[in-house]
Amino acid sequence: MIFIGADVGTRNDMDGLFHYARSLPLHKAMHPDTIIAYEYNDSLLCGTAKDMGIMRSKRCT
Repeated sequence: MIFIGADVGTRNDMDGLFHYARSLPLHKAMHPDTIIAYEYNDSLLCGTAKDMGIMRSKRCT
């Protein structure tokens, strides 16, 4: 699983802006001790597992 944040930043080795992203192996995501947030301050985080396994953590509007 790859989680892509709504925030962006720059890199030292490439030009442009890049979304922050982190990966999580499926076996860790499915572990009973793992918690994956789907809300933030009582608002749903937008995302879809259909985007090639990518969940986008932007705020829903």
